[in-house]
Amino acid sequence: MAISSKMQQRWHVLTCRSVEIAATCMCILIFLLGPLTEHWYMDQLFGFNGLEDGDDSWFLLWIALSVTVTHLFLPIRWCIVWPLEFLGLFMFPTLGAAVPRKTAFRPLGSSLTLALLVIASSVGKRSGELRERESYFSVVREKTLRARSEFKLSQRVDRKPLRFRGKTQGRADLP
Repeated sequence: MAISSKMQQRWHVLTCRSVEIAATCMCILIFLLGPLTEHWYMDQLFGFNGLEDGDDSWFLLWIALSVTVTHLFLPIRWCIVWPLEFLGLFMFPTLGAAVPRKTAFRPLGSSLTLALLVIASSVGKRSGELRERESYFSVVREKTLRARSEFKLSQRVDRKPLRFRGKTQGRADLP
């Protein structure tokens, strides 16, 4: 991200959308590296015979952490983050079905829990964006109303000079 901001300062070629897409692509790459950190998955994916079945807790935690971090801490819009949500939903069951196991593999409970986490993160991200847009819209609306009233007041004051009433002790009579 630091490189992209330097490029933007120097050449003014990057837009917010391109930075968001680049960040999403980097997150997808990091997301896909999760199974490569688990020794049992590495053994199975590259054809080595593991002595015992692996534990999916590290892999599930990696997916949950990746989804949560991308939704909470990266300033990326919800419509750009959806590939990560899709990947988070289907990566664990797909990899679980592709890798043979010696014991029974029951990914349904873990997959449902992961799906709830992804859906909750997605809904939270979307509702946060809606609140930000509503607050920005209210600020713009108030500034527009203020500018209109100041313009009308300046037009009124330019046309008609201020008059003073006799017993107001110096207060101006505004039209």
